[in-house]
Order: sequence, then C-alpha cells, then structure tokens
Amino acid sequence: MNETSEKNLASLHEEKKKFTFSSTIILLIAFVALFTAFSLASKDFFSFSNILSMLKNLAFISITAVGLTVTMVGGEVDISIGSNIGLSSVLVAMFYNMGLNIWICIALTLLAGLLIGAANGIIITVFRINSIIATLGMMAILQGISFTLTGGKSILIMEDVLGYFGRGMVGKVPFPIIVTAVIFIIFAFILNYTKFGRFIQVVGSNPKVSYLSGIPVKKVKFILLVICGLMATVSGLMVASMSAVGMPQHGMGMELAIISSVILGGAALTGGRGSVVGTLIGILIISVIYNGLTILNVSFFYVEIIRGALLIFIVAAYEIRTRKKV
Repeated sequence: MNETSEKNLASLHEEKKKFTFSSTIILLIAFVALFTAFSLASKDFFSFSNILSMLKNLAFISITAVGLTVTMVGGEVDISIGSNIGLSSVLVAMFYNMGLNIWICIALTLLAGLLIGAANGIIITVFRINSIIATLGMMAILQGISFTLTGGKSILIMEDVLGYFGRGMVGKVPFPIIVTAVIFIIFAFILNYTKFGRFIQVVGSNPKVSYLSGIPVKKVKFILLVICGLMATVSGLMVASMSAVGMPQHGMGMELAIISSVILGGAALTGGRGSVVGTLIGILIISVIYNGLTILNVSFFYVEIIRGALLIFIVAAYEIRTRKKV
C-alpha cells in the first residue's frame, strides 16, 4: 500500500469513527432514559439482584454479538450464528458423554466453530456467494446436524469445569459477565486502535477501493467470518454451561435477537459502520425493554411490538443521519 492510499484510508477511518461516536452518544442517551423510566416505574427493576441477573443472562448473546459486529462492519453477515450456538452445545455434551476429558471436549468444540466459520468464509470469499444466502444455507445444515446427532433430545453435561464457565462467581460477580467484558474490551481495542481494525472498516465501506489500495479484502473478510463462527461457539459453550444440557433448541431464533441488537447498536448491513460499544448499548436497550416490561406484567406480544418499532425507528434515524453527514 502506498503512502497516499494509507493517508486516504486513514482519513476515511477517522470520519467513520467520528460518526460512530456521535451515534453511540445518542444511543447511550436512549438507554439512560429507558433505564431511568423503568427504575422509577418499579423498585424491583432497580435492584442489584435484577440487574446482575439481567447482565448474566445477556452474556452468551453478547459474545456472539461482538463477533457479528466486526463481521458486519467488514461488510458481511452471518445468519448461521444461532444454529452454531445450538450445535456447539450439542457437541460439547456429546464429547463429554463419550468419556473425553472436559478440556479436550472444549477444544474439539472450539475447533468445530473455527471450521464452521472457515466454511462460511470460503463459500463467501472464494465462490463469491452472497453472505446472507450462504449463511442461511449453513444455518439449515447446522440445524440438521444438531437434530440428527441428538434426535431432538437434550444431552446432560454435569461437569464442574464447564459449569464454572456459565455459573461460576468471582466474588459477587458472575464469571460469564467477566468473560463477556474481557471479550468486549479486546474487540473494541482491535476495531478502534489497530491497523486490522482500520482495514475492517474501510473494507466494509468500499471493498473495491480497499483492494486497489493494497488491502487483502478476501483475507480480511475470511478472518472476520472465522471470528464470528468462533464467538458463536464460545456462546454455545456458555449456554451449555448455564443450562447443564446440550440441545439444538438452544440457538433457535437467537440469530434474529442478536442481529437486531447489532443493528440497533449502529451497525449497517451494507458494512463500514458500527462499533462494539454501540452493540453493547443496543443489547442493553433490548434487555432493559424485555426485563422492565416483564416486571410491569406487560404481555410478551406487546414487548415484541415495542422492540420491533424501536428497531425500525433507530435504523431510520441512522439512515437519515448517514445521508446527511457521510
């Protein structure tokens, strides 16, 4: 990459960072407003036990959302994440019931996640299949494998090492929250303060210009899809730990909630826009809405209507601001 191209890409990166920062501030204000409103409406909402429980339940979704965020910023999307979560929980339970050491079970399951991500990466980057179509097909394949392996039944996995991953405590803080916080910090640093992070954003913004500037576009996208597959597998391990069972149903429908959170956090399906912090706030907003309205005894159906309306409103607001400023 020549010096001029480097400066142009750096300039584009800085513009995107400024826009993402201002969008995140708006999102944070919305979160604070919702949190305050529910806290005033119910004393049960604003309690240490409820907030801690809410954060713990969000852990496995958040980990996958981080992987999906960097992937979407890079211009691709992975719809197979929900099925990956379910299959991962099934695999670790199956390996354990075969009598393998739990660390070997975890390693083999993580390897499977890497292979799933790599398969998506090859299909999308080498064969140039649209990522939505490719991962939609992968979603069906992974679901089929999960149900074939289990016959639709749950597989028990009562193991202390894996159990600590999802149910352990460090003082008064659940271990899943710590794991999630570390992963968020790592990916926020990569996306905002590394050369690879800058590549991700400019590749998502304009892959043709990135390629002409010397950036290995296919390689970047491949790595992102592998990361997304691995993060979904980590979530699968966590949900298996929390529930002490592996079953295909664990991940069913989760892809919609995760994608909604990432988009709500400011990521664009067209790529080039999004942040890990924005995704975190998006997840928290959806969680606060679900939790707060449930405590207030609002019907689940109304909760879904509100969540959908909020998502449409925020995405529309982002698109209007994008046309004006970017």
